Amino acid sequence: MKTHQPCPDCGSSDALTLYDDGHTHCFSCGSTRFPEKEVRRLEVKALPERKITKAVCEFFGVTSDDNHHVYPYTNKDGIPVATKIRTKDPKGFKWDGNPKQAALFGQHLFPPGSSKQITLVEGECDAMAVREMMGGYPVVSVHSASQAEKNVQDNFECLNSFEKIVVCFDKDEPKVNPQTGKVTYPGQEAALKVAAMFEIGKVRILTLGEYKDPNDYL
Repeated sequence: MKTHQPCPDCGSSDALTLYDDGHTHCFSCGSTRFPEKEVRRLEVKALPERKITKAVCEFFGVTSDDNHHVYPYTNKDGIPVATKIRTKDPKGFKWDGNPKQAALFGQHLFPPGSSKQITLVEGECDAMAVREMMGGYPVVSVHSASQAEKNVQDNFECLNSFEKIVVCFDKDEPKVNPQTGKVTYPGQEAALKVAAMFEIGKVRILTLGEYKDPNDYL
């Protein structure tokens, strides 16, 4: 991965990152390009299937075409380190760059302690949905429910700098292990584990009612 290169789309001298698979992403204008043989150029535009506007995509630097969403990730210092590429398949995605160095999705947009409260969600589209519904309200996302504890531990100081943290993870259907019969609720259980990492009274767990996640509410 090579960072701080000139962008052919906006003219920025150092905002372009070249990833190992050959695709590039500009953190200035949001332009994402893939090799011609793989996929056409992605652009910042609305995600109508998710009810997310172009303005919110532009805020988070998310690009897309008819078949892909590209979510940019930075490290704690706001330096580009990875992108998550999602296909039309709701569970189809891959990482490029170094996700182990990636902070929470959107973290670089909300400086530590910049607001009294921040919301933590389970996915990139959920973060953008909260932005749509709540305006300038700070919201960030873990990489996934299974990585929530580690993501929060790695970025504990940033989250702890806010007076209150609202954890809004997915309201999952029960999952049964066919071998042991154990029933689990990944989103809800991850929310409890995250809350336990902070002092009592700092975290509020938002339990969803009618729908599964913030994007469904949007």
